Amino acid sequence: MLDKYRRIFGIETIKEFKIIANAIHSNGGQDEYEVTGHLDTTHGLFKVTRSGWDILEVVNETVENLVRQITKAKEKKIKRKRELPANP
Repeated sequence: MLDKYRRIFGIETIKEFKIIANAIHSNGGQDEYEVTGHLDTTHGLFKVTRSGWDILEVVNETVENLVRQITKAKEKKIKRKRELPANP
């Protein structure tokens, strides 16, 4: 995920990156987890929270959603550049 971000915006623009996982509910020896991915950059804040019973699956979903947000931000940035009028 960070590699994709680096290719899009450059790694030097990252201010903070963290993934936090908490057990939020226990049911018969099985825990439900909440995972929050937080990527703070000079291009904005990307934040995703997902929950589920399989921690690895929840972490993967969180990372995939962060990548989706980064990709959308890039597309938005490109679109804005194309729409800017040329300076006479």
